[in-house]
Amino acid sequence: MDIGNFLKVIHRQKGDNAVKKRYQRRVISCGKIEVSEGEEDMSRVRQFIKDFFAPFYALDEFFISQYLTEEEMHYFQKLRRAERLHAIEVAKLTEATLKAIPEKKITEKRIHSIMKAVLLHDIGKSRHALGPFRKTFMVLFKGTLKKPGSILAKTKAGDIYLNHPAYGRDLLEALDTFPEDPYLYDLVLWHHEPEKFLEKYKGLQETVFRAFRKADDLN
Repeated sequence: MDIGNFLKVIHRQKGDNAVKKRYQRRVISCGKIEVSEGEEDMSRVRQFIKDFFAPFYALDEFFISQYLTEEEMHYFQKLRRAERLHAIEVAKLTEATLKAIPEKKITEKRIHSIMKAVLLHDIGKSRHALGPFRKTFMVLFKGTLKKPGSILAKTKAGDIYLNHPAYGRDLLEALDTFPEDPYLYDLVLWHHEPEKFLEKYKGLQETVFRAFRKADDLN
């Protein structure tokens, strides 16, 4: 049975009904590994709108506190509120997705490490704030950004947009965040370059990455 079918069993999971109802549609959608252009465009629109309304959304501090240490929390709090909200939503959906795969039993200890990685996947952005307008500008001109010698790439905003995965990986390695699951450093490093991760990792690690990537794209 492939991951698409695994993920459709969310309705069988025991747990809080409110959480299941909230994530059921998106968990089932995670069974479609590829993200359509329309889904990606809508995701960008939702992110832009959420960015403006971020001050009115409550942060689930309890959820965060279950996974992050005090030192990790220090860096997490440096992220813009919209980015913290995004990280929490992605982590919750990833958690619900992985727990909906009965044949791929993942221990609570492993879930803890995965949630930590998902919450901190954009932690490289803590080096420099990238507001909604600058972020939108970077998305629109990402083709220009990636060209050799691009002046835009040399700006702080361009540097963070392009290199925040590497900055995040370096920070988490310095903190020794995943001593027992080192592949999670690569999850952070390659979360915008799935082909590199999937070329290196298979099996359960691939399943974790695909669930995370789809959750990230849907939020």
